[in-house]
Amino acid sequence: MRTLFDRSRYPDPVKRNAIQKQLLQDLQRLPGVTAAAAASHLPLSDTRQIGFRLERAATDDYHWAENSLISPGYFHAMGISLLKGRDFSEQDVPDAPNVAVINETMARRFFPGQDPVGQRFQWGGRTYFTVIGVAADVHISALDADPQPMIYYSMFQVASGASGRTAFVLRSNAGTGLFSAVQKQIWAADKDLPLYQTSTLATLVSESLAQRRFTLLLLGSFAVVALTLAAIGLFGVISHLVADRTREFGVRMALGANRTSIYWQVLRRAAELGIGGCALGLLLSVLASRLLTSSLYHVSRFDLPTMLLVPLLLLGVALFAAYWPARRATRVDPMVALRCE
Repeated sequence: MRTLFDRSRYPDPVKRNAIQKQLLQDLQRLPGVTAAAAASHLPLSDTRQIGFRLERAATDDYHWAENSLISPGYFHAMGISLLKGRDFSEQDVPDAPNVAVINETMARRFFPGQDPVGQRFQWGGRTYFTVIGVAADVHISALDADPQPMIYYSMFQVASGASGRTAFVLRSNAGTGLFSAVQKQIWAADKDLPLYQTSTLATLVSESLAQRRFTLLLLGSFAVVALTLAAIGLFGVISHLVADRTREFGVRMALGANRTSIYWQVLRRAAELGIGGCALGLLLSVLASRLLTSSLYHVSRFDLPTMLLVPLLLLGVALFAAYWPARRATRVDPMVALRCE
């Protein structure tokens, strides 16, 4: 649930921090709430980037990282593992040494082979911040984008931006009545605080995937239709080819051929046609798959299960299409076939 501690109404950061801490304590005591925290920016919702420079880097060697101002307990409320070091505490205030928590991508990229805890970096023209912990990676902008370097600051140590946006995050096993209870708590502290964008984290994930889900559903529907048409066409063509040889099968049986040899001859011919068609289709799919590269995430355009299952399916359709017409043809009375000849 988002609200707004704008500077025009809360010009004093001490007063703003006090009411935010009080609200977190009140929300934590609500029935069914197991964890409560606050943050300026949430994953898959909004982003903020800052520039930073490592302590021993050149004066103009700046890099970019995602950023969020969070309260102590945010990682627990969000279910984000703390891999090293510690979380923020109530002692991380403006008068204390500046501290930060980074994600594992930033630790791996900028402190390879080193213990990131205790390392320092400079944020813009400000003083140095010391890394006190490393948190697990989180997808910030989208689920199909690799995690980027991320820096977390304590919202009670670093002043928020001019907008004062704050999102309260609650982990709860309560029912649908939680929203009204949270609303009452917030308005009891300040009846003028606006409340907006109330949702669950599952909803945020779903909304971030809406466009991609629609695209993949559309592509998937076209693929199913194409596969169905290919199977129907393949069945019809091979059935027709086999049916045209009905008299030939009758003549062969009249001359002594048994039904098993007829079956295998037909299936062998269908397999040859099917394998040749699948090989040509695989070649064309490899060439055309470049067009789908931008829509794939952690899946190669040469995806082995797809490259194997689809040809096997079509080959099975070809053999099925050949078997049943051949079976019908071999049941024809040889005398009837000879008389037709």
